[in-house]
Amino acid sequence: MDINLLEHNNIEGRALSYLLEHKGFNVKCKSDLQTTSIRQSFKNDPSFLILNIDHLLANKDSSFFEFLNKQRHIILLGKLNQLHWLKKFPLNKTGFISKNNEAIYLLRVLKKINNHSILFGKKVKNFLNKPKHNKQKILFREKILSPLTETELNVLAEVGKGKTTRQIATERHKSVHTINNHRKNIIRKLKINGTYALLTFCIRHFDAIKTIIFLTKQKKKIQKILESGKY
Repeated sequence: MDINLLEHNNIEGRALSYLLEHKGFNVKCKSDLQTTSIRQSFKNDPSFLILNIDHLLANKDSSFFEFLNKQRHIILLGKLNQLHWLKKFPLNKTGFISKNNEAIYLLRVLKKINNHSILFGKKVKNFLNKPKHNKQKILFREKILSPLTETELNVLAEVGKGKTTRQIATERHKSVHTINNHRKNIIRKLKINGTYALLTFCIRHFDAIKTIIFLTKQKKKIQKILESGKY
C-alpha cells in the first residue's frame, strides 16, 4: 500500500516515515500541497493521505480544503482537543490518530482499513466512549463542578471570540439577562472568578471548546461508527 505523508518535517513525521517504511509501506513524503504539480500528483492516487493538523493551521486557502476533500481517505494526526478538525471532512472518509503515542496502532490498522472504514486511534476511541463530564474534564484539564450544557459551550465559544454579552444576546436572539445567567452558571461550574478569568479560560481552551461542541453535535453519528466497529 502507498502512503502519502504530508508535512513530515518534524520529529513525529520522521519517526512515522521510518516506521511505515520499515513495515513495508511505500511512503511518499510531501512538505507542501500548495503547488499545482504536487496536487496533480495526488489527484488520481488511490493511497492514503496522512496529514498533521499543524499543517492545516498554516493554510487558510479554501481551495486547499476542497482539494483535500477529494482524497480517498484522510487520517489526521493531532491532539485530542483538535478533534473538531474532523468537521472539515466527511466523517465516512476521515480518521484521527492522537500524536506521539499511537504510531504502532496506526501501522496495525492500515493493513486492514478499506474504503468504507473509519480510523480512530485507540486513545481517541477510548476518549470518545467516555461520558460527557469526563470528556470535558480531560480536555479542560481542570476540575468541573458539573458538565457544561451545549448552550453554555456555545456561549463560551462566543466569549472566546471576544464578543460581549450584548453581542451574544443579539446574535442568539436572547435577552442580555439570559446570557448573563448562562455566564454565571459557567463561572460556577468551572469554579473561576469573574469576567477576566472567564475570558482567559476561553482563550486557553478554545480548541477544547470547539471540540466538545463538535462531538455534541455529531454524537449519534460518531457513536454509530464506534458501535459498527469501523474505526
